[in-house]
Amino acid sequence: MNLLRYLFLAGVCCISLLPVLRAQSHQDSLLVALQQELEGGDSTRVAFQYIVLGNLARDSSDFEEALSYYSLARTWAPSQNVSITSVAVNQQSLIWQKQGLIDSALQQLTEVVAQARQAPTPQVLPA
Repeated sequence: MNLLRYLFLAGVCCISLLPVLRAQSHQDSLLVALQQELEGGDSTRVAFQYIVLGNLARDSSDFEEALSYYSLARTWAPSQNVSITSVAVNQQSLIWQKQGLIDSALQQLTEVVAQARQAPTPQVLPA
């Protein structure tokens, strides 16, 4: 009877770990894709990959790792691509809010708003 109980518990543990293992393999494959993007030089795609990695880290409650990925996304985002920068800053702000660091969150959001105001506006070509 005890053997059956232990086998049942072992099976439950294995089933519980499957999403974690899938997430880790997904994160590993994203890191491989990121390495290829770094070699290719497409900074927008690199920034986007860092945001995805940050989201995965945030979802697994590893907030320090998530913040570092979001920071890397901001570093790699092209200066004219305000949307990627704002997504990264928004995610950072949400984490800082959860940690009670409201001042840091407000400062980052203020910087992004200022950057967005300086971004060139799209021009409409005459018909």
